[in-house]
Amino acid sequence: MRNAFITGTSSGLGHGLADRLSQQGWRVHGCSRRGCDLPEVRDQVCDLSDYEHLPTALEVLLGEIDTLDLAVLNVGSVGTRSPSQSSSRASLRSVSRCCGMIWYSSSCSSTTGATARRAACRP
Repeated sequence: MRNAFITGTSSGLGHGLADRLSQQGWRVHGCSRRGCDLPEVRDQVCDLSDYEHLPTALEVLLGEIDTLDLAVLNVGSVGTRSPSQSSSRASLRSVSRCCGMIWYSSSCSSTTGATARRAACRP
């Protein structure tokens, strides 16, 4: 069984990807601030910006895994959430610049046998 690690599994892209991969037979390990409601996802509630507790949370989640076949570092937003109509243009621009996804797959075909890519939202 292939192992995937996905951040941001409580909603949006991370949640959708976790759901899809688990339906395809992947063992999905996820973490997010609010937790994941998908029963087939091994979940750890943690805040990736909490550097003091993050190593322990990741050890609990990933400590028994020998290899990861896919890692998706999904960033939804950073900072305070508020309705877009009450947010300034500057704050919306800031959030849209930090949204993105980084993924790594050891099973992608390339000259090195691995590939890393980055896709980020830009206004």
